[in-house]
Amino acid sequence: MTAPLLIGMDSSVYVRIARLAALEKGVALERQHLDPFLPGGPPDWFLALNPAGKIPVLRHGDFVLTETQAITAYLDEAFSGPPLQPTEPAARARLRQIQGIVDAYAYRPMVWGLYVALSEGSAKPEEVARATAETRRALGLLARLASAPWLLGGAVSLADCHLAPVIQYLTAVPPGRALLDEVPPLAAWFRRCRARAGWAAVLDAVGPEGGRDRAR
Repeated sequence: MTAPLLIGMDSSVYVRIARLAALEKGVALERQHLDPFLPGGPPDWFLALNPAGKIPVLRHGDFVLTETQAITAYLDEAFSGPPLQPTEPAARARLRQIQGIVDAYAYRPMVWGLYVALSEGSAKPEEVARATAETRRALGLLARLASAPWLLGGAVSLADCHLAPVIQYLTAVPPGRALLDEVPPLAAWFRRCRARAGWAAVLDAVGPEGGRDRAR
């Protein structure tokens, strides 16, 4: 079977999550750039794969998969390499819990509420205050669950892959860096992420669409 094809744009948080999972598994992805926010919206061929118009999409032969948590679980389970999900039920549930917190409570305030708004100069003080409070809350939730040196303990997992690209955008603006520094265990964890082989290149990747994360 051919190598899996990942469709999306490099600046997307969720494309980066999938790329980190593939990197840790040693899976060589083929890549196809797609910016779903171009004028006119996603092209028809892409909507045939994902009618929701969201990225990333993974295509492996005739198998098409959407939703990042499903994509990264497939990459872990369908290919050889170090396991990225615990086998023990409680630890596996903790992984899902961390992924859920990132999606529900961290992504929107950290990426859109702080990074995008502050980078574009479109932030209103009350909106920044709300995003700051929500970010602080999300970091607190994550810190309560995190182990060391990685989020689930001694080995990198899909939890680390899921959180690191969000924190990358958070720390791209000074207020975000200050918020992460309020949580030293997570700040130290993120330094380990950036020092891990290949991770910085994925976290810093910018395609032709530019540096802003604009899609899930």
